[in-house]
Amino acid sequence: ERATRFLRSVVTGDVHGTPGTKGPGTIPLQDQHLALAILLELAVQRGTLSQMLSAILLLLQLWDSGTQETDNERSAQGTSAPLLPLLQRFQSIICSKDAPHTEGDTHLLSGPLSPNESFLRYLTLPQDNELAIDLRQTAVVVMAHLDRLATPCMPPLCSSPTSHKGSLQEVIGWGLIGWKYYANVIGPIQCEGLANLGVTQIACAEKRFLILSRNGRVYTQAYNSDTLAPQLVQGLASRNIVK
Repeated sequence: ERATRFLRSVVTGDVHGTPGTKGPGTIPLQDQHLALAILLELAVQRGTLSQMLSAILLLLQLWDSGTQETDNERSAQGTSAPLLPLLQRFQSIICSKDAPHTEGDTHLLSGPLSPNESFLRYLTLPQDNELAIDLRQTAVVVMAHLDRLATPCMPPLCSSPTSHKGSLQEVIGWGLIGWKYYANVIGPIQCEGLANLGVTQIACAEKRFLILSRNGRVYTQAYNSDTLAPQLVQGLASRNIVK
């Protein structure tokens, strides 16, 4: 805690406890950048959400104060810092709940990529670690990684239009499931694509199973099918099935 307080005071320029009297210009910019890098690394090491959000707020605060400088050169320096190693570190963090399966199987039976997943997938970081990057953009990327790490820990969100707002549902499959590459699983697996339908009832037959969703639609899925999602039974689409 003492180290964090000291580093924060170096970064903000109020080492003597009198913010605003001398301003951040009294501390060499290189020292401020080094203190900021260590402070953010400490936040990652501590691994608590409150520490990371506090660090993100600090980045936004520094960017905001840097843009208000009257000297143009100082303004450019005040809104950026060489923090690429931090972003590379976040890129390498794997969520402990991520399934150790092939990448092609990860999104099987699930919807399209979220905007956040698309953003991180197509984000290319510069190679030069000494390059100063925008502090506000750094905060956005860190938030995107926090969202990525939190998503696998959330139960799937039910997207059925007739379900209660924000209701969550979990559907578990076990046994010979053909639409998974690792078909003959030895334990239960989560079926996010089925949970997204909002399941009321599942009936298992010899070669396929039927799903009744909360909005009265019937879907079918063969055990050995390679389709990515259950198929709507068109013959029953005009009726509201209740059981």
